[in-house]
Amino acid sequence: HAALLEAERSAQDALSSSHAAERDALATQHAALLDAERSARDELSTRHAEALDDARAQRDEHVDALGRRHAAALEGADAARIEAVDALERRHAAALEAVHADAEDLRRRHAAELASSSELLTLE
Repeated sequence: HAALLEAERSAQDALSSSHAAERDALATQHAALLDAERSARDELSTRHAEALDDARAQRDEHVDALGRRHAAALEGADAARIEAVDALERRHAAALEAVHADAEDLRRRHAAELASSSELLTLE
């Protein structure tokens, strides 16, 4: 009977050791899975941050390029406006010269007509 009790005790000890070993193995696997999950999360977070940085850099480059194109367009518009104003000023100056020339011509004709009228009056 004692031998049976001893055998049962040995079997229980072996079973307890087996359970403890399984528990330890499961705990080790669980810890490894948690580490892997943490590493995967960190990697994903790093990739996400890098992708955001790249997207921001591309956005900044795009905004800079748009700003340069806008500035160039404004410069072109300013140059065209200045050229148009210069052309208007040249036309205005030419028109004033023509008006002054016509006025001078009219003054000469008027003076000639006055002189002619004066001569006629003196002859009469």
